Amino acid sequence: MKKNRNFWFVTPQIAVLLILLFVITILTLCFGGSKQLFIIQLTIALIAAAMVSWRTATMRGDLKQTLENLADKLGGSSAQALESFPSPAAAVSSKGELIYYNDLFKQNVLDGVDAVGARADRVFTGFYLPDSSQSTSVEIRRGKKVFSMSTGRAVGCKSADYILIFNDITELRKTEDEFYATRPVVITVLFDNREEILNFAKESDAVKINGAVQALVEDWVSGTTGVVRKVETGKFIIVVEERHAKEMFEKKFDIIGKAHDIKVDERNYVTLSIGVGRGGKTFKECEKWSVQALDMALGRGGDQAAVKSTSGYNFFGGTSKTVEKRSKVRSRIIATSIADLIRQSDNVLVMGHRLSDIDCVGAAIGICCLARNLGKEAKIVCDTSTSLATPLIDSYIEASGKKIFVKPDIAVNMVDPGTLLIVVDTHVPSLLESQAVYKECEQVIVIDHHRKMVNYIDNAVIFFLEPFASSASEMVSEIIQYVSENSIGRPEAEALLAGIILDTKDFVLHTGVRTFEAASYLRRRGADTMETRHLFSESFSTYMARYSAISQTEFIGRSAVSCITDPTENVRIVAAQAADELLNVKEVDASYVIFPADGFINISARSLGRVNVQLVMEQLGGGGHQAMAGAQLKGVSMDEALAQLRRLIDKDEN
Repeated sequence: MKKNRNFWFVTPQIAVLLILLFVITILTLCFGGSKQLFIIQLTIALIAAAMVSWRTATMRGDLKQTLENLADKLGGSSAQALESFPSPAAAVSSKGELIYYNDLFKQNVLDGVDAVGARADRVFTGFYLPDSSQSTSVEIRRGKKVFSMSTGRAVGCKSADYILIFNDITELRKTEDEFYATRPVVITVLFDNREEILNFAKESDAVKINGAVQALVEDWVSGTTGVVRKVETGKFIIVVEERHAKEMFEKKFDIIGKAHDIKVDERNYVTLSIGVGRGGKTFKECEKWSVQALDMALGRGGDQAAVKSTSGYNFFGGTSKTVEKRSKVRSRIIATSIADLIRQSDNVLVMGHRLSDIDCVGAAIGICCLARNLGKEAKIVCDTSTSLATPLIDSYIEASGKKIFVKPDIAVNMVDPGTLLIVVDTHVPSLLESQAVYKECEQVIVIDHHRKMVNYIDNAVIFFLEPFASSASEMVSEIIQYVSENSIGRPEAEALLAGIILDTKDFVLHTGVRTFEAASYLRRRGADTMETRHLFSESFSTYMARYSAISQTEFIGRSAVSCITDPTENVRIVAAQAADELLNVKEVDASYVIFPADGFINISARSLGRVNVQLVMEQLGGGGHQAMAGAQLKGVSMDEALAQLRRLIDKDEN
């Protein structure tokens, strides 16, 4: 190891301070200062300069002696072996101090700078010494260089504890980075409300709109090395490199917002759904993931981007209130298929989600009645002791005289190879009333109106998901009409109507033309709106608890947040109703009520459509619908849950 004869023992800062001291001394004399003061300042400056000079001289001697001692301690044979080693090598102490290194280390790793006695973790990024005596290899950095560092215990050295061997892998990492940056990403873009938009446009305007959409997509890709091809009207396939796809992600797929500027009128604008396949081993796998991601985006209501990669799904957009996109033809075909499967089964079990509400139970009653009219034994799997729809269950049993509700532990024993399970008002296995019943059934049908979540039931024979339907009860009402209009009576009609009323908040939220058509059909089947309203009656204590929760509301931007801390009867119902009530306050776009129940901190979220509360709740592990969602947090306090929610609201509003 060569000595560095140009080493700075006096730091530039000290030298500058000495110069300033002499300058001030001279200025004191030049601008009429006292001679006595000048002599004092000059004396101080000279003493300081002398002390610095003396310390510099002694430091040179001290350093020389230190280097000689270190070399002696390392041992002549060890130092010679290290110097002749064909790769950059260094010896360090147990404290990580550099004791000795060869010329290759100094030139190739340290770039010619001396670092004897310096701590290695201050010289290199990512440096650490192993805890065990076994040799290890880690990747560390110095400036723009990347090294693979092998560490082993020093043998035969008097003061060194570890020997470090370095290999420069900078070019290898550059090649690797370039490899990953050029991986293909397949993107499928769909003009998802094309039919609805063109219904409002003249023929000439339709051509302009289609052209504007194509120009927007092509312009979006033009700044990359990717290619775009139109596979059919309103649908495009794009292949770009990972480096450019990453830029699209960072901009949160701003093409979705730009598409809204293409309008027929103030209320009708273009929406795009985007599916991205990223990180697949082959083009074919990326294309497959892209199609799956597009299906996921559409299942969540469209007007958003879904990205599928090896780590799962990510979503962008989905915050606007899109128009209803449902096909009666599709509903009729699915209704026929459901009826055929019911006829082919030995028996039918109908099941909803845990803590079932009126919409869940109402839809289950409708499907159960349909199956019975098709000649099959049918039961509803429901834990009535935890259901939030007890008034509806009691009212239906009293009005119909049918005992169709069975507990999950009994339902498991009713499953045989010919059993058909129909899941309503949810499509997530973890939310089912009984996962044991679900796992035992070989044939499953899903009927749900919530936006599609990642961990959905993926083995369903029929997966009927309509995120634009107001409720599961509305969907079941349509199915019944297409199969057999007369298959339900007054009790079933009132149960279904109650479900629609609950999820639409008295036909205010998420209501479309077909919602009123379903309600009209149920009215014809004898549903009494006054009797249905009685199902929503509540006790005075529940009424007071709701307004107590509302009185504790705080406002975060345009969101209202309330915490229920005191034990309250029917706390879930109270929280949901309080969240609904808060939407009546001016300048409130979303409401959240936090409450403890069943060992969890729960959040009930509502909105009028301007805020997609589903996206907020998904970040907390929950889900739901654009205007109605929820989440359960385990292992956190109320204050911690409030803090997490506050951060998400601030992030969403900013």
